[in-house]
Amino acid sequence: MSAHVAGCVPRPRKPRPHSARGIGVLPPPSAAFRIVMYYYLSFLRPPPVSSLPTSTITITPQITNDLRTEFFEETVDILYSWTFVGQPIHHTGPVKLTTWKGASSAYKAVFINLPPSAKAGQAWSISLFCSPHTSASIPLGRPHPQPYGSSSLPIVVLSPKGALDDAAKQDEIERTLILPVIAAGGGTSPSRTLVLRERTSYDLDKKIWDSGLALAGWLCKTIAGNAPSEGGRLLLSTLNESGPCRVIELGAGTGLVSLALSALVPTLRHVSVTITDLASAIPLVEYNIQLNSRLLDGIRVTATTLDWEEELPERIISTGPFHLILMSDVTYNTASFPALLKTLRALQLLSQQEDGNTLALLAYKERDPAERDLWVMMEEMGIGFNRLDEIPGHGGYPVEIWMTYLARRSTP
Repeated sequence: MSAHVAGCVPRPRKPRPHSARGIGVLPPPSAAFRIVMYYYLSFLRPPPVSSLPTSTITITPQITNDLRTEFFEETVDILYSWTFVGQPIHHTGPVKLTTWKGASSAYKAVFINLPPSAKAGQAWSISLFCSPHTSASIPLGRPHPQPYGSSSLPIVVLSPKGALDDAAKQDEIERTLILPVIAAGGGTSPSRTLVLRERTSYDLDKKIWDSGLALAGWLCKTIAGNAPSEGGRLLLSTLNESGPCRVIELGAGTGLVSLALSALVPTLRHVSVTITDLASAIPLVEYNIQLNSRLLDGIRVTATTLDWEEELPERIISTGPFHLILMSDVTYNTASFPALLKTLRALQLLSQQEDGNTLALLAYKERDPAERDLWVMMEEMGIGFNRLDEIPGHGGYPVEIWMTYLARRSTP
């Protein structure tokens, strides 16, 4: 049986099947209540991989929710800037690209020229954002009222004398996330940036999702804050144990949550992080690990395949047992609940090799009331999560942060 977190939000009553209100977390939504937390600026039509210096580049920006199913319905200016990808790095000032007016703007192509200073052999990337006082960067753990911006991959400038066929479109974008300043040795460390690539296609497992962004932000506030919550103190205690601290993330997607955690604790050399997802997502995760290797000094971060429908692979077994399990947006497919619970049980049994408990964090945003059945199913197998926090966004349901301890040894 699991041990419940002492001092946290009292455990709510057992939820009713197919009832979003049974957990007692949120009031009933109004008819106009949108299930949206953040909005993301990206490219429906991305820029090409290369261009002549005098060619016009065609892009189609879009602002949607994380599933790309709902458009941002407010009016907002979209701005852009160019970044020279070389030494020294150079940024142009923000310039208005277009005005977004909701769904009516969703498929509107816009045209842009490379900077006048662009020369053959150089590479330039374009960043999109919605405020002249900000940038495409996302401040983790802090409010951000505008849709989150993004940047293209570098566009290679070709020689005007060369023949230019129709250049292929880019299939990835980058999002830059600002990590908080953390006190170190009596002083402070400068803020740093985490860069993540995500796909421009509709492969949703290869994008940043609301709950992952919220959990990464919660970790930032907890680890960088001076007065963490009781649940936050339990997390810090787990990370600061004298022995090894092995972390595993389930259904990681881009690897955002694990990479944010790893970048926040670079001096804790006893921490190791295993990022897992289906095989199709692993190459992107591995690329993001390499892309941020400068932030991970001392932390061993690896990616490996974990299919919840299968038994734990040998690589997971030999890496464990684990002291911290991270999960965000793992509830979007209710048909996967039995497989997810089977995996949690297998990790719990693996952890019985050691005394103590395994801490599990779950970030959840309701998309369908039927998802609340997961709490019923967890209770039935002896896992009781406690709600720690709610992270608000632009509107709609907040992301809920839940925590539990999985006992590593069975109670006699």
